[in-house]
Amino acid sequence: MLLLHRAVVLRLQQACRLKSIPSRICIQACSTNDSFQPQRPSLTFSGDNSSTQGWRVMGTLLGLGAVLAYQDHRCRAAQESTHIYTKEEVSSHTSPETGIWVTLGSEVFDVTEFVDLHPGGPSKLMLAAGGPLEPFWALYAVHNQSHVRELLAQYKIGELN
Repeated sequence: MLLLHRAVVLRLQQACRLKSIPSRICIQACSTNDSFQPQRPSLTFSGDNSSTQGWRVMGTLLGLGAVLAYQDHRCRAAQESTHIYTKEEVSSHTSPETGIWVTLGSEVFDVTEFVDLHPGGPSKLMLAAGGPLEPFWALYAVHNQSHVRELLAQYKIGELN
């Protein structure tokens, strides 16, 4: 995101320097004249006859704003959605009907959708249903890889009390 912001600012500064115009953007809102005919909105740099460059800059700035707003939304959602579960709640989820939950450290995961996709077969993952993964991961060391943890992170539903 910082690189995108830096690129926008540098591009804006470069455009203003090349045209030797102030870096102030002038926006003329869409309005109607006396005949009530709508006019096209125009976005130009001061002293610039071409509105294309102004529209590009405005589109870039709006896109940057959308990216920043989306990131803020994701951060807030992640903070608000953390649910705390007890060991008893986790241990009651051991079947496809109730959901298959497991823990790793202090995190709780609903792996119901992943059971049939487990490379070692569903029966191996069902051994950990309702409980911790650590004893099984110690036995099957292949799980101690970053891509396995990234895959598991997609199924996180909360934290263990």
